[in-house]
Amino acid sequence: MRPHARRGFYVVMILLAYVGGLVVLVGVPLQLFLTITHQCGTVAAGVLQLSSCGQPLLIATAALTLGLSVAVGGIARVFLQREHFGPLWLTLLTLGSLYAVSAALDDMRSALSALHQLSRGDNITAGAFIGFWILMVGYAAKAAWDESRDRVADQLRALIRRWDKSASGRNDRRCPHCGQVMPHDTVTPAEDVIA
Repeated sequence: MRPHARRGFYVVMILLAYVGGLVVLVGVPLQLFLTITHQCGTVAAGVLQLSSCGQPLLIATAALTLGLSVAVGGIARVFLQREHFGPLWLTLLTLGSLYAVSAALDDMRSALSALHQLSRGDNITAGAFIGFWILMVGYAAKAAWDESRDRVADQLRALIRRWDKSASGRNDRRCPHCGQVMPHDTVTPAEDVIA
């Protein structure tokens, strides 16, 4: 396989792993949450009541969500590095993940609004789970944003270093014989001369 084709293959595999991981992170905990609330709970007048097995299952689902978020975020931090992933692909992935997260947050906002009586029954538990789930999806999707931010910061640092070097070259003078850099002569203010 040619190097260019190999690199393209790696980019596609990284995209599939990261996007697939995000899809699993969004879908699996949500489906488990819906199954738990329907199988191990009842809803009457907008108030959710979980059975004795419902809350432990919800806690286990939250732990699974945490594990999936850490795994997807870890995959992204390793494989979205500069040597694996080009700037164009990273930009597209960042924009796509931000759009997907905002769409998921909008869906979850409507789900939370259905639990309008959060202080009654197990609605507060369900609301806490949904909030935690949103946070974990956001952290995993943020990995692409973090890599983009770090690359921009590296470019800006390099630009500032070049500016500093060129500015120090203008302010310093060199000895014409040995080339040693000598600081620019400072002008003494008139007040110091008079005093």
